[in-house]
Amino acid sequence: MKKRAILTAASCLGLLLAGLAITVLSVDYHNRMVKEMEHATPFYIKRTSSQWDKQGRILGELRNTPAAFTIDICAPANADKTLNDKPLKTITPNVNLTVYDTGWIAAGTYDIIYKSQGYVDHRVPNVKISSYSDCVINIYFGQIEYRR
Repeated sequence: MKKRAILTAASCLGLLLAGLAITVLSVDYHNRMVKEMEHATPFYIKRTSSQWDKQGRILGELRNTPAAFTIDICAPANADKTLNDKPLKTITPNVNLTVYDTGWIAAGTYDIIYKSQGYVDHRVPNVKISSYSDCVINIYFGQIEYRR
């Protein structure tokens, strides 16, 4: 009887330690270190050339650029507020420059998503691209890591 109690206590202690090890050593995707991006209020620059007849561009200044990042141009959120994350166009800008340019985009309304490893995806909703104008969105890549 005494052996059984000792065996039961040892088994319980072993299970407790195994559970604690799994909790402490497992990968926690809800508690990871990330940085955040910010954007300045978009503004527009008028253009007069015929190249801008039915299209425009998104361009801007970059601060604290990471090693790599992408820009996804997506259709805007639906009326029921569901986000459309399937990109119509993906751009990988040159990170050695302090400015970026998406190239020509047909006039319309888009959601712009900036993505980089180690950063939270940053969405700029309902960006209006008009003919005869460029949309300027300056992006700041934060340097402070947050637990998220």
